[in-house]
Amino acid sequence: MFYHLLVTSPGQLELLYRMTNAVNVEFIVNKLLSFLAASMDDHFRSDLVNQISQCAERFAPSNAWYVHTIIRVFELAGDKVKSSVAHTLTQLIAEGADTDEVSDRAYTEAFDRLMR
Repeated sequence: MFYHLLVTSPGQLELLYRMTNAVNVEFIVNKLLSFLAASMDDHFRSDLVNQISQCAERFAPSNAWYVHTIIRVFELAGDKVKSSVAHTLTQLIAEGADTDEVSDRAYTEAFDRLMR
């Protein structure tokens, strides 16, 4: 949990968010998801959900990665997810945005996880 010590204030969370780009989005979002899983502070969790959702929308390396990331956010703090994020997620799953068999399987598994 060393990384949780790195983000101890809203300013530090904002800095980490502003540093996110297409090259490091997977690394940073994974760290933010770890912070979300460990945090008990309601306001901090809301901020994390918003930051993760925005990073995922802006810099997702693939639709499948976005779907899996947002599903993980739902698992950790579903009550904090904005309806617009849920709408985007359901659209991607419904459309099956990628056409290969691996992506289809990934969407099916993600949908199954979401419905549990």
